[in-house]
Amino acid sequence: MSTSITSEVMSEEQKRQYLRFVEDAALKALKIVNPGKSGIQKLIQRGDEFQSQIVTTVRELSTIYRFADEEVKSLYTYPESYKGAKPIADQIKTLVELFGVRGDMALQYAKSLPQLSEGIEWFAIPKFQFLVPEEKNITLQYCKATEIVLEKIREVFPLYSWRHELLIGPQHLRVSIRTFGAMIQLEKEQPGDVLIIPAQLGLKHRGRSTRRSREVFDENEFGLWTSAVGIIALTHPERFTHFNELDIYCAGDEISISSGDFFVKVPSFCFIGGLLRFGAHDINFKNPGFGSASFFLLK
Repeated sequence: MSTSITSEVMSEEQKRQYLRFVEDAALKALKIVNPGKSGIQKLIQRGDEFQSQIVTTVRELSTIYRFADEEVKSLYTYPESYKGAKPIADQIKTLVELFGVRGDMALQYAKSLPQLSEGIEWFAIPKFQFLVPEEKNITLQYCKATEIVLEKIREVFPLYSWRHELLIGPQHLRVSIRTFGAMIQLEKEQPGDVLIIPAQLGLKHRGRSTRRSREVFDENEFGLWTSAVGIIALTHPERFTHFNELDIYCAGDEISISSGDFFVKVPSFCFIGGLLRFGAHDINFKNPGFGSASFFLLK
């Protein structure tokens, strides 16, 4: 892989967006830190150091080659039994049976779905708020919704957690900020109990670590969250049927094994020994048998 920096010139609009972003970040930092008169004067005196750190950060975050060594060649693919996403009406019917969702609004929305790029498919996913309407704390609501989906999977076909210490709670599971922002945008655009989302189930990023996959996500691409992958397993059980299939990293979520640890793992689903297994891998773990699932906001 070449590591040369592209010579393509950034657009004037990109420059304006960058400057607005820097200004917003600087104002936000002042509000959060509130350094006071003496503190801000000290920052001014250290202006060269401050600017140097900004340059370092821009260089680090703008490179498209970060974690390039965290990918390996992969020939793994979906099992032959998986023929692609089912019609949205069929998916919603399954969700009505399993969770009692009201699918009328989603069915109406699905009438005008555009054609997608190859490898990206339409899936129906219940909003996590619908699954736990009685919980008002959104963090707990998110975790409890994930637990509900995992329990429903256990009812449908065998599910085994190979990390017995893996717990689903605010200290152990959280959605990434970027994914959550995209979820909120989708919910604003789609009323009702169900989201209709364009997604891919790992093939686009096979062989890459989750961290590397996030680095090369398209501008409108986001990691798919755990309960969404679980729902797809329920509506498309044929996606998980074979030991040598491409397994899935739930790239929209982050896992901490022990309370107080850093969130440096990612949830995963794989099929081993006749069981669908739920566990966690390090975000820098590269494996030809796994790929990060992701969804997209239509431009």
